[in-house]
Amino acid sequence: MKKIFFAIVISAFSVSAYAGYGLGIKTGVGGNTPQTMYDVNNVYGGSVSTRDYFVGAEAFYEHNLRLDFLGNDREYEEHKIGLKFGFEQYGKNTYKVLDEKVTENTFMLPITAYYKYDQGVGKLAFTIGCGLTMIQSDFKVSENNKLDKWKGVFHIVAGTEYRISEHIGLGFDIKYITKSGVLDKIYNVNGHSYKLYFSDRSGFNGALAARYYF
Repeated sequence: MKKIFFAIVISAFSVSAYAGYGLGIKTGVGGNTPQTMYDVNNVYGGSVSTRDYFVGAEAFYEHNLRLDFLGNDREYEEHKIGLKFGFEQYGKNTYKVLDEKVTENTFMLPITAYYKYDQGVGKLAFTIGCGLTMIQSDFKVSENNKLDKWKGVFHIVAGTEYRISEHIGLGFDIKYITKSGVLDKIYNVNGHSYKLYFSDRSGFNGALAARYYF
């Protein structure tokens, strides 16, 4: 059993005749709950504006699976595994009261390992995968007053892609991100106690993507 397991791993990541890589751009919408801004707004009034959209880019590498351990050394072109690195910049959340303004910026760095069923040009491909997302958020009151925090969360993703040509594909992905709200610390302001949470970006998000295969 151990031999079969290691044979699968080694054959899957061995160098094959097919090795593809490419770049992509994407845009979509995702979860966004700026709880601290809502809490302060409930006490002092003002206004909170949120931006749930994001834009991003990705770089990926994928190749055909080989099943040498079954005594068949041919490649299965429709079955691929891949690794994807991404960058996603979310819209800015803003809280305003009188002449004061607080902004929050968030970006993510997702890393995804995935399986892809690829039927070729002119047909749909399907992917499923999982990975780790590093999230960075910062609160900014002024140039000299800024708080920021990193957090790592898990995600799962599934998608489909229509291959227009050998080099171009258009895709749609749905991703689920585990709870990502980060508690920084508790602040006391004018007798009120506030838990500073960076915005929770957990839940489902959807994105349209355009990809170029080299």
